Amino acid sequence: MQPSTWVNTARRSKRYPSLDKDISVDVAIIGGGITGTTAAYLLSKEGKKVALISDGTTEETTTAHTTGFLNAPIDTSLASLTKMFGQDIAFNVWRSTFWAIDRIEERIRDEKIECEFMRCDQYFYARDDAEWNELQEETKLAQEADFPVEAKRDSHLVFPNEGYIRVRQQAKFHALDYVNALIAAADRTGAQIYEKTEATNIRINGRSRIVETKKGNITAKDIVMATYYPFILPKELSLHTGPYVTYIIEAEMDSGDLPEALYQDMHNPYHYFRVDRMKGHDRLIMGGEDHRRELKIDPNKNFKALESSMRDRLKYIEFKTKLRWHWGIIEPIDGLPFIGETKADPHQYVATGFSGTGLTLGTLAAEIISDAILGRRNGWAHLYREDRPLKPSALIQKGKDYVGEFMGGAAKNMFKKAK
Repeated sequence: MQPSTWVNTARRSKRYPSLDKDISVDVAIIGGGITGTTAAYLLSKEGKKVALISDGTTEETTTAHTTGFLNAPIDTSLASLTKMFGQDIAFNVWRSTFWAIDRIEERIRDEKIECEFMRCDQYFYARDDAEWNELQEETKLAQEADFPVEAKRDSHLVFPNEGYIRVRQQAKFHALDYVNALIAAADRTGAQIYEKTEATNIRINGRSRIVETKKGNITAKDIVMATYYPFILPKELSLHTGPYVTYIIEAEMDSGDLPEALYQDMHNPYHYFRVDRMKGHDRLIMGGEDHRRELKIDPNKNFKALESSMRDRLKYIEFKTKLRWHWGIIEPIDGLPFIGETKADPHQYVATGFSGTGLTLGTLAAEIISDAILGRRNGWAHLYREDRPLKPSALIQKGKDYVGEFMGGAAKNMFKKAK
């Protein structure tokens, strides 16, 4: 597998050592992606003694292999969220993710982080009248809550479509540059950073929790499990999340062929892409063809299907593939991530199930968990509780979505010939 474009272009001024001794801190954070680094940054700024460990480097995290979208709409539509959880929860989910993007922008400004951050629009486009009707329903709900969403049928998007909605106030950035800058800021405020340090176990000793590693243990009051998939998964979550694989291609195209923005279709599994103005050309980063990790499909088949789908959609736009990579995402059983203290131990916190909105939700998770450790109320925490009851209506709806995803993507790709 090729490295992502972010790994190839990241700024990195410092490497951190591996843990080789026993230490004691207030908070031990496991995971060096956007959730862990944001939590380390927030807590160290508040005077907490923090240790952050990662089994690799930031270049090896899920964060480093995303498309760099910062979008408020999560993978479950506002209409579906309303049917599953009611309008109040559905609207508050979107409000929380808009809020998270604002926090990222504030942090970039405050810390003077260079990470290609740009506010932009996100477009969801329809291929037929049925999808257009879905988008109109989404727009009606969004406008009821005063979200910056509008539906249109015109030629603005250049490529063929049957209508689209525009969601304003979204953003895109270089996620790895952002995370590396946050680590450096946390380091300056006293956080202890250890790379290539794998957590092997967590045990409780009186009022303390001990994170065991091969060459040293970390004793802490609170533990944050901020890895892609919690290495010690609370048993109540073992059947509530599932590992998936997503495929990403970077390509070059002529400057100005498409508006610089985020894009997503209504297919299941959906396809998504972003357009970035570069020197002498535009960069196209596209992703999709998601499937369950346990399905052993030749990656070349999925890359071929992804590229074919994009060439079919962008009929009159020429692009040249430069890089291909694939990585994992975690899907929650009811469409919402699991964030907060675990049922088994109120001093162990988990953050998982972000679907395809990991950068926004990972930031939100760090904010929620940091507030909990600091004894502050967070108005979004109740939405994503790890011990929330699972509603039958939500399970049925998401079950239909996942079956549709399998039939629309993995099933057809399994029987294609790879090239």
